[in-house]
Amino acid sequence: MIVRLSDVQPDGQVARITYGALNLIVRDHDRPQRLVPGEPLQITFELDMIGYQIPAGHRLRVALASSSFPMLWPAARRSALTLLPGLQTLELPIFEGQAIANPFAAPESAPPANISEQRVAQPSRSVMEDVASGEITTIVEDDMGAMTFDDTGLRVEQRCTERYTAHPDEADRTRAEIVWHYHAGRDQSAHDSARDETTPGQFDVRVESHYRMRCDAEHFHLEAEQIAWEDGEEVHRRDWQCSVPRTAV
Repeated sequence: MIVRLSDVQPDGQVARITYGALNLIVRDHDRPQRLVPGEPLQITFELDMIGYQIPAGHRLRVALASSSFPMLWPAARRSALTLLPGLQTLELPIFEGQAIANPFAAPESAPPANISEQRVAQPSRSVMEDVASGEITTIVEDDMGAMTFDDTGLRVEQRCTERYTAHPDEADRTRAEIVWHYHAGRDQSAHDSARDETTPGQFDVRVESHYRMRCDAEHFHLEAEQIAWEDGEEVHRRDWQCSVPRTAV
């Protein structure tokens, strides 16, 4: 069960305040207990802690669901939840002290590094629906850009693509794939003026990591592969496969 508490603005826009999730099979946080269809069940759980000021004229909305993909992996079988009328309650702690516009001191940080950008970071999020298969895919593109640390000459380039696919009616078609690209190097020796040190000379390394996860009614199946290159030559390759029984999901 997933519960979301949201702020509904006068114009209808909705902002999530906080949420909570509970796997009803492990509701006692000890051992799995299978649910009995049609049997009433009383549960209590906490939402994530949050401090939030609700403006005048706004309303609170509570939404319940039996899934939240891709944040949570779907259950092996689709289920429907029925709320018994008049038995639900929501308890919200209310701050009754003096309101402070900004209760925190200004953040402290080290001086920023001297960086030159060769490619600006371009993260994106999208959802794609395959009308033929009925599958829905959430795509997370985290292009973190390419940059050079001017003090040392170190070049770094990173990007990651995550794809999470599910079918509304067939849980065993759920799958995830993550691909990481990491590239680093230096064109020549450099002098770090802040430390008065000379860094090592030219090098170039690249690593690609692939992770895949799928499932059936009884198991999760995981695969991973990692390949590394140094100065354009492959120096490392390894892959993993394993299956994990579905005990509570």
